[in-house]
Amino acid sequence: VANNVCWAIHNLADGCDTDGEEIPTSPLSPYFEQLLGALLKSASRPDSDEANLLSSSYECINVLIRSAAKDKYPVVVRLIGEILNRLASSVKASAGRSDGRSQIHQNIQALLCGTLQTIIQKVPLKLIGEKKLDQCMHGFLAVLKSESAQCHEEALLAIDAVVMKTGQGCYRYMAATSNFLFKVNLSRSTLLRVNTEITCVRYSVPCKRSRDTCLCSGGRPLCGYRASSQSQGVHAI
Repeated sequence: VANNVCWAIHNLADGCDTDGEEIPTSPLSPYFEQLLGALLKSASRPDSDEANLLSSSYECINVLIRSAAKDKYPVVVRLIGEILNRLASSVKASAGRSDGRSQIHQNIQALLCGTLQTIIQKVPLKLIGEKKLDQCMHGFLAVLKSESAQCHEEALLAIDAVVMKTGQGCYRYMAATSNFLFKVNLSRSTLLRVNTEITCVRYSVPCKRSRDTCLCSGGRPLCGYRASSQSQGVHAI
């Protein structure tokens, strides 16, 4: 039943999707926060791994975020803290495990990264703020330390959203992210390889005319571009 309710909310939110246009309010605005809270509870139910409820809940949250009007942006921004807390708890709980619960946590981490990606893509940078972006990057980097290619894929897509949102400001994250990009085993997953290369290109595109070798490629011809001298001042978060 809960899965079907998620599907119904999904369709309602999809019908209110703004298609990228920022509107002051929407028909869902009066119910937005309550719907979001109910979906978060649904995703954390003990039986959420049954009947596809876990993924349905987070997919519905993502659609709800994409349909959010400007009057609900503050609610969406506050959601970042809750999602990051869940991500940190899942990463901690899955450390060193190789049983069935480990796969469940990997699925949870992938879904949480997807939700953070949706928030970053939806809300203007000035509302999210530098501090929250730093916290998101800490979360994504923690996921990249796992052995799951599925988690890596979603984390890299989320990092790509940060890069696209911040433009040249992304260089402050390069030192930390490049450690993973250098060491990743590209043969493990074609999709992981593609998304790794996409992330490298995103980092290098803003300064492709500069003389310094792109840090994200480690001097290798991975992205085909060059990064600016700004990259020399990159710090690890």
